[in-house]
This record gives sequence, structure tokens and C-alpha cells, in this order.
Amino acid sequence: MTLQAQLVSEMKSLPLAYLREVLDFVRFLRLRRSIDPDQAYFWTRKWQSKERAVERDKRHGRIIGDGTVRGLARALGR
Repeated sequence: MTLQAQLVSEMKSLPLAYLREVLDFVRFLRLRRSIDPDQAYFWTRKWQSKERAVERDKRHGRIIGDGTVRGLARALGR
């Protein structure tokens, strides 16, 4: 059995959530040549989705302070 066939066989039995993780990892492998490996996690779909959510919150004024920990502490009076 070839490596590709073995991989496909293994993937057929994985739950959907795990398949998403596998797909994220494949994307990571493709990007790692062009992205600093220490920054690769930030380019996963999951992380980028969270980044978009933060940007929406900022646009709608749903943050306290200026978006930094220091700004939050100042806004809370600490």
C-alpha cells in the first residue's frame, strides 16, 4: 500500500472534527516554507476566524480600553 493510499484509508475513519484538524495541518505544511514556523499557528483557519471576530468587535465598539491589556487595566481603573 502506498503512503497516499494509507493516508486516505486512515482519514476515512476519522470524525469530521479531526478531518478539519488534518486539513489545517496540511495548510500549515504548505505555508511553512513561506511563513516563520514560530508564527505558523496564527495562519490556521481557526486562528484567523478568531482574528476576524476580534476585528468585528472593535468595529462595533465591543471592547474596553484600546484593545491592549494595559488599556483594559486603565479603563477598569487599575
